[in-house]
Amino acid sequence: MILFKLIMIDITKNLIINLLPERKLNSNKGDYGKVLNIVGSEKYLGAGMLTSIASLKSGAGYSIFCSSENVINNIKNFSPDL
Repeated sequence: MILFKLIMIDITKNLIINLLPERKLNSNKGDYGKVLNIVGSEKYLGAGMLTSIASLKSGAGYSIFCSSENVINNIKNFSPDL
């Protein structure tokens, strides 16, 4: 019995462009969703920051960084967008 079928496709720029919806010219960041990123380890401060920035770069309107006070105080100096 076959449990799954492996499908391989070439990922090209045109494929990605066709999968993503077009952004309206008269839109704002509130139109594109919010991400609540509950992250942060006092040992690995950058990991939470990277995932929050990645959500903004991938199209989210807002990225809300939720962590301990110590992590937030360290991160806000690097990226005021979060």
